[in-house]
Amino acid sequence: MAKSTAERSQRPAAEPEVSRRHVHTWLPRQLVVFGLFGVQLMPWALYLLDDDDHLRVENGQLAFDEIGRRSLESVALIGLLAASVGWLLWTIGAAINARAKTRWSVSPLSAPLAYLFVFGLAVAGSVVSEDFTNKYEAPAVIVVAVVAVVCHLGILAAFRRAAVAIGAPDAPWTRVMVLPLAIVLISSVGAFFNRAVSSPASMVAFSSVTFGLGLLMVANLAKAMGSFDRSCVGRQMSHENLQIPAFLRPTSSS
Repeated sequence: MAKSTAERSQRPAAEPEVSRRHVHTWLPRQLVVFGLFGVQLMPWALYLLDDDDHLRVENGQLAFDEIGRRSLESVALIGLLAASVGWLLWTIGAAINARAKTRWSVSPLSAPLAYLFVFGLAVAGSVVSEDFTNKYEAPAVIVVAVVAVVCHLGILAAFRRAAVAIGAPDAPWTRVMVLPLAIVLISSVGAFFNRAVSSPASMVAFSSVTFGLGLLMVANLAKAMGSFDRSCVGRQMSHENLQIPAFLRPTSSS
């Protein structure tokens, strides 16, 4: 009896399981994906469904009247609002789930505090701009935009590091960070080129490239979020709890 007790005490401990009390992130993830896809696809869907020429293509670009403008604004507002709410909820839930698996993860408060700081800076910039009769409106917009981009890239980088810590691929996060910069660069080059050439073909070409890159960015974001969520379910890796893997631990020879 004593021998069997001693043998059991020398057996390698089972790998600790991740807490089953995880935060469900499926719905916030769908809000982000479908919201962003909707922002890009719905304008063209409205164009195809419109029979009154409220939306039309002129010189390779989407043109619209007042009714078309309100329709596009409504679609964009709903899509961006859904994506923003979903992204904020997902960052909190995913960070909590990752914390249950690894100590080297992103804080659940990182994204809310970062975006709250940007919002506060935008409000302060608006107040200062109005006090100076809009004299500093342009610099205020530039500062807020730069800070917003830096904060958002910082959040993406934090989740990329957390993805590595929990065993999820980090390549989709890298592409999500790089593709918007490529879209801005191509859009700027396209705007300059189209202004100089004024060719409908060039407008269609540059618009198609940026549209495709936008869809690719959303697809990579969906892949990054999905792989992150899947990696939060399962066993902890041995380096997370500073233990030797079970198959390398010595067993009793008696």
